[in-house]
Amino acid sequence: MNVRMFTTAALATMISGCIGGTYPAPAGSSLSLPEDVAISWSDEYNEEHDQIGMFIMADLTVLGPDGRVLDSVEVEVMSNWGGVYLLPVTAVKTVDYPSTGSGVETYEQFMASCDADEDGVIDAEAEDWCSWYWDSYSDQFFEFASDYADVDEFGPNYHLGATDHRGLLRLYIYVDSLPGSDGSYTDVSISASIGVAAGSFVITAL
Repeated sequence: MNVRMFTTAALATMISGCIGGTYPAPAGSSLSLPEDVAISWSDEYNEEHDQIGMFIMADLTVLGPDGRVLDSVEVEVMSNWGGVYLLPVTAVKTVDYPSTGSGVETYEQFMASCDADEDGVIDAEAEDWCSWYWDSYSDQFFEFASDYADVDEFGPNYHLGATDHRGLLRLYIYVDSLPGSDGSYTDVSISASIGVAAGSFVITAL
């Protein structure tokens, strides 16, 4: 799969109050968003909760009225589709192919080892690595931190975070599915807001 461009994310209406150690952006602040993201996509990847998808790293920057980066500013991010998840970078780590799986060299072999009876459900006695996720763009396995181990169960399409010392909020967009089928998919919008400024960009299937 090919990504034409990937960089930013974050979104919609500011909530009142602060999350620990953060503050609302002052009047006159600006929010830097990425260009739209275009990805190669097909029905092969479009089944929800199949552990096959695409991870896109997204960066968003907040600048103050004077153009300087602002740290500890509250940012809301939202995806308008339940099959496109928003995850903090701390929730995701890359992992190597399973060393315990003799002969496991491709994703197909990997899944066959986890679903011996081929009923589409991971076997109860399967290895722990059978819960890993496959990024079809990088040909890489990913594992979610324990707090996000059941990401498919709750589909986190909302994220409330804060900028770091570089004025940056970085997160992963995990594309599990897109609305549509048979090569015709609807764009998914990722919206961001810091209260005094807001914007959005879209994920488009090629």
